Amino acid sequence: MTWGDLFKEIKRTLKEPNTDVVDSGHCSDAEYLRRANICQRKIVGFTGCLKQTDIATVSVVGQAEYSKPTNCLRWIRLTYDDKRLYPISRDDLDISASTGIISSPWVDSQGTPTNYYKTFSTYGLYYKPDTAGLIITEEYALKPTDLVNSDSVPFNGTTILEDYQELIISYVVWRCLLEDGKELFKEHKNDFIQGMLNLKRVVNVKFDEDLGTFTLLKQRQATTKFPLPLWS
Repeated sequence: MTWGDLFKEIKRTLKEPNTDVVDSGHCSDAEYLRRANICQRKIVGFTGCLKQTDIATVSVVGQAEYSKPTNCLRWIRLTYDDKRLYPISRDDLDISASTGIISSPWVDSQGTPTNYYKTFSTYGLYYKPDTAGLIITEEYALKPTDLVNSDSVPFNGTTILEDYQELIISYVVWRCLLEDGKELFKEHKNDFIQGMLNLKRVVNVKFDEDLGTFTLLKQRQATTKFPLPLWS
């Protein structure tokens, strides 16, 4: 379905008097569209139903931080030279350094990266790479293209997701009914949440952020590393 089809169903469900009148009903057409685009991002960010894998970034000797893809909603996984990198926070690295688990200051440590941390617009590798030109593979939930008019198709037109376009209807109707103070919003909210959970089970994506505990690899010598448990 297109956004035009979904929009008509939204207004029918809300019992709007005339679906052909611009800006009629609960809010303006632009506001309906804004909520639909918010919904798209929520669905993709939670389920990972749209994924992107980039291999354009390569290591630079001594450079820890690299630009986060602008269309990344949520990390799924990172690899360095085809080896998995595990997520960790800067705070955990600080604590590990202060307690002697890893070298201090950890920002100066250089070697083969084993972990990564996130900032607002970048991600950083621990250790800083000691080899240039190795591929950093970035796998992430892809920010969907915004719907802009009645001909736009949700989820970047991905055919396999057509059965889940109705989640947008449930979300927009839920938000409108909630504003109206109508108890019926709970039914549509539940439809939306259950639909997202079902989609995530189908996609079966395991995000790095969802891992319960992380592992930090400590370098005893130049060529020896071993795993240590680290708090999440």
